[in-house]
Amino acid sequence: MKIDKSKLFNMMIKKLKKALFGGLVALASALPSTAQEPGLRPDMPCPPLTIESLQDQKPVCQLLSDALKEKPCPNLDVYVSTTFASNYIGNGGFVIGEGPVQQGLVTVTKKGNLCEEDSLTFKGWANYDYGNQECVEVDTIAEYTIPVRVLGRLLQYDNPDWKDKVTVGFGNWQYPGKVLGSNDSDDNVLIAGWTHESRIDIAGKCLHILPDRDVAHHGDLFEVTAFKELPLGDLVGCNWYVTPRLGVSYDREFFGQDGFNFFGDITTGVRKGRFGIEGFCGAQDVHNESSTLRKDAFYSGIRLEAKF
Repeated sequence: MKIDKSKLFNMMIKKLKKALFGGLVALASALPSTAQEPGLRPDMPCPPLTIESLQDQKPVCQLLSDALKEKPCPNLDVYVSTTFASNYIGNGGFVIGEGPVQQGLVTVTKKGNLCEEDSLTFKGWANYDYGNQECVEVDTIAEYTIPVRVLGRLLQYDNPDWKDKVTVGFGNWQYPGKVLGSNDSDDNVLIAGWTHESRIDIAGKCLHILPDRDVAHHGDLFEVTAFKELPLGDLVGCNWYVTPRLGVSYDREFFGQDGFNFFGDITTGVRKGRFGIEGFCGAQDVHNESSTLRKDAFYSGIRLEAKF
């Protein structure tokens, strides 16, 4: 019997179409119904664009601000700043370089490490001297901070009024320029600190330079400062504040120097969300000036900062 190939082909096409159509109907019936919102139909025209409708929409800057408020990692804080200052005022009353200088700082803090209230911080800091036209110093620091009340619990003496923190850390100070050394000159530093928060905040720190091949780079620094950030209200939509600070430090063979240093400065600035700008000025009175680096000085500057 002779088979008509064209009829057979047409019959297969019809069966294929029927199977596809049945599959689509079954798929459509299995999907949930997508009911439209009341008052909206596909045949309805779009509402007219008016000034009132545009005013109801959030601007792009507001959308970006809302997005920045949401931290991807709540226990991780990032802080960046750049400072333009008249001089590099170092620890212990040292005035380093000719100035003016630009100083950059980046800190990354991870909270809740060994306990819920502690923090681990990594810092990177650099100082560039425009007068000497070189990078004078680059520091990398790691610090661990724990509230004293956590220590009080471990010692079975928990004072709820304590707002103190203890910090221990290690730092490496590199001197890539000629002002403080050479390309292979650096110092390793042990850091210990304490901070008390109350009506007047008090902070103390101790730096111990580990001895190495450079005989002049050794010794200890002890420093105590008192300060308090005071809110001044609203200024052009920003939080305005002022922070006075007084301090004293003592050098014990610190880079081969001895003596006291009294200093004070005042900082005022504004913050808006995660961004801020502040200016500062101060002076120091160095006793037992025994080198050209350690001397009396007035200083001032401006700082731009951001927190994420």
